[in-house]
Amino acid sequence: MRVKRNVLAAAASVGLFACGDHSLDATSTAGSESTGATVGATDSSSSGVTVSMEGGTPDLPPPDAGFCPPGCDVELDTRWTFRGEFPDPQRRETVIHQLHAMTSVFDDTLMVAEGRGPDVWISRISRAGNLLWSERLPVSFPAQIRDLSAGPRGTIWYSGTAQLGFTGGIPVILYGQFSFTDIFDSENHWTQLQGIPEVLPRVGSIVPFNEQRAGLAIIDRLGFDGRSGTERIDVLDLNRSGAIDNIRFITSQSETNPHGDPVAAPVGENSAMAYPSFTGLQDQGYAVWIENAFLAVRDAVALPGAPDDIAATPTGRAVVVSHQWNGAQLEVFVDETALELPLQWEFRAVIDSTVEGRSEIVVDEDGTVIVAVPATRRVNGELRSRVEFIALTPDGQVYWNETLPLPFLPGERPISLELSADGLLQLGATVNDRVRVDQVEPLCVCE
Repeated sequence: MRVKRNVLAAAASVGLFACGDHSLDATSTAGSESTGATVGATDSSSSGVTVSMEGGTPDLPPPDAGFCPPGCDVELDTRWTFRGEFPDPQRRETVIHQLHAMTSVFDDTLMVAEGRGPDVWISRISRAGNLLWSERLPVSFPAQIRDLSAGPRGTIWYSGTAQLGFTGGIPVILYGQFSFTDIFDSENHWTQLQGIPEVLPRVGSIVPFNEQRAGLAIIDRLGFDGRSGTERIDVLDLNRSGAIDNIRFITSQSETNPHGDPVAAPVGENSAMAYPSFTGLQDQGYAVWIENAFLAVRDAVALPGAPDDIAATPTGRAVVVSHQWNGAQLEVFVDETALELPLQWEFRAVIDSTVEGRSEIVVDEDGTVIVAVPATRRVNGELRSRVEFIALTPDGQVYWNETLPLPFLPGERPISLELSADGLLQLGATVNDRVRVDQVEPLCVCE
């Protein structure tokens, strides 16, 4: 018999807390065999959703409205699954094909970057989940893509790192662009490598400002030997030909976790960026607003954890997901920030996980915030992985939450999340040695 859960009940091993003025009053215990977690949850009667009844049949809200009527459950229905190529023994491939990054394009296709040994391959997936084309990125050195971002008229910008030389090579910044229709389009394709002596910066998001410019966020250790104990956060102002027109200094600070990198997203005429910091007791971060035209820093606010991802809202604000990890649990925070204003609201969730992984966040056209948290736990000595989805209303209240079992490859960034044009979730990961993308839809299921 299939066990179902209420939309506002906890997903496996998740404690949900809305901080500040948005408390979750009722507390319940999840009796699932796999978790037994204690959670906070709002009662459906106080959700603000009116459900009409005709002849005993609930008048269901549309799935993207989030809430389900009493007696119904939210379930994630898989619409399609794309599976990339397996490593080819005939080509003597002994490494996995690993997801690097993913972005959606205006025509509702997906661009996916994956690592196949030292090579990077770019694939375009149709809105139905079919492979349209797949090409090797023309980079002659081992590389890893950190971010893909779609600019105007289908131009795809990318950022990452590369090594000049296959063994103990020189680390460099990698960035470039190509057309979504053809990676080898001579007019739109170029790649640039920028070297920093002996020390590889942590390369973050690349944000297209317009057709001619993009900003690339990096964290660089000061001093040529990388031993100064100080680092600086910069934004590289890139033009369409790949040259650096300007380097905008954001701030300097004591050196932080070497695995954290800055994240950024366009928000109207501005960009919102979040970068990790370190208090001496725990990782935290800052969200910074930057004016796009001249890269002027407008405002900064402290975050409760190390930032994972950032996204714009329809109202011109930004939401940031950050985390703390104690070795057994992930403490996940979602904060909404507005230009020149304090944090608007904060949401907190505690999730059992034996592995630290960065979460992903998207916002739909109605302002619903959806967070995907990769988590693992051991059951009878076996490591089991899952993705916890938490949807929040525009003011930070729980909308729905659900668990998707997925045996992803653990790592710093094990998953990627995008939205389709009609608001469906598109989740990418490395599963069974190859790239996998699932399009899932949250549905209300009633007995």
